[in-house]
Amino acid sequence: MKLRSLRSSRLGAAAATAALAGAAVLVPASTAYASAPTVSNLYCDSWGAGQFFCSLTISGGSPPFSSLWFAGANVTGFGAQSADYTLGYCVQNQNAEISVIVRSSTGEAAPEVSTEFPCA
Repeated sequence: MKLRSLRSSRLGAAAATAALAGAAVLVPASTAYASAPTVSNLYCDSWGAGQFFCSLTISGGSPPFSSLWFAGANVTGFGAQSADYTLGYCVQNQNAEISVIVRSSTGEAAPEVSTEFPCA
């Protein structure tokens, strides 16, 4: 149904506005087939006293990025976090495990990446 025919009908402008509000949103071709980000260089190091820092490199995809950091074995919590780093707490004298999933602004996700490191 054309917008012109809605406006000229007895339903008037209010119906035309309601019809447009329910219309589908088209995604530009440039973002419809965006590539997923790639995660590399996931590195974690203990600072001692049961504290650690992890960082990674993100390439490809569509920024800005978001990350979901997961605590594995012997990780007791997280402090500050961003898309490319996290701070946290681990059990001293044990190996700690961290995993992360990075997602681009258009929703594509990189495969989950994990690492293990000694907690001092």
